[in-house]
Amino acid sequence: MQALSDCNYALSLDPDNVQALSNRGSIYLLAKDAGAALADFERAISLRSSEAVLHFNRGVAYDDLGQSDLAIADYSEAIKLSPDFAAALHNRGYQYERKGQRDLAVADYEAALRVKPDLKQTLRRLESLRNSL
Repeated sequence: MQALSDCNYALSLDPDNVQALSNRGSIYLLAKDAGAALADFERAISLRSSEAVLHFNRGVAYDDLGQSDLAIADYSEAIKLSPDFAAALHNRGYQYERKGQRDLAVADYEAALRVKPDLKQTLRRLESLRNSL
């Protein structure tokens, strides 16, 4: 895969290249290698902890690894850094829903929809929660 080769090359030139780490981590997520993705996102966050998308992506990796509490913590950090991060609000809401914390899930889904009203998956999740009450 050319994109992975490009990231590896960029990192061979500069191991602290946050963009290359983030891109490679995203490639690993798409390839269903959450462990490798997690390592890249952790390194990127250690270099630039103020980027919301890095915390979001690490949250996705934790989610893929079945580590819900760590995923929630990272989604929360992404939201703290970027309060209008609709995808982070949705994903955190979904984690809360899976844990049976309906009120928190509804609050996050509603917040995500205030930011981005056309999120179909969020609309479906919220409707499903409301119908199950």
